[in-house]
Amino acid sequence: MAAELAAARGQLKEQAVQIGKLAVEFEQARLYSMRAIDDARGETRAWRERCASVEAQAVARAREDNILLETFRQLAYQRGATIPAVLQKGPK
Repeated sequence: MAAELAAARGQLKEQAVQIGKLAVEFEQARLYSMRAIDDARGETRAWRERCASVEAQAVARAREDNILLETFRQLAYQRGATIPAVLQKGPK
């Protein structure tokens, strides 16, 4: 009976060690997964910020282009270019 008890305690000790190793491996896998998720979120955030920056630059560039276009149009009209009927003020 004592031998069986000692064998059971030995098996229990081995199982406890294996469970401890499994817990450590599980924790490492969990940390790896969390880091991967954080990295993906960070990359997504970075791309979102880049897109917002590019869109803001495009809007600013379009605004500048419209200002330049209107300036050149006014200069052309002042120098005698014909104004299209669609852009003329008053009755058509």
